[in-house]
Amino acid sequence: HFYMALREGDAVAREEAFSKLRPQLLRGIAPKLKAMFKVDDSFIEDVVQETLIIVMRKLSSFRGESAFYTWVCAIAVRVAMAEIRRKRWSD
Repeated sequence: HFYMALREGDAVAREEAFSKLRPQLLRGIAPKLKAMFKVDDSFIEDVVQETLIIVMRKLSSFRGESAFYTWVCAIAVRVAMAEIRRKRWSD
């Protein structure tokens, strides 16, 4: 239902979909990132924010080959891994 609201909904429907998607994404990725990479809450917040920006920008590229939430989580993982690599490289 997120996808349809984001793709075809008006501004209010899109805002509501994002407000529901954000905490679900936080609950989905935070425990794994904290356990595997010992990151803090601000890192996770940044990852989620960047993920939502990318989702909005690339929404038209969603092909429906997986569940929408799975697609969003995959983007979040790529964002997190890129940031972790960047931070480790700069250290």
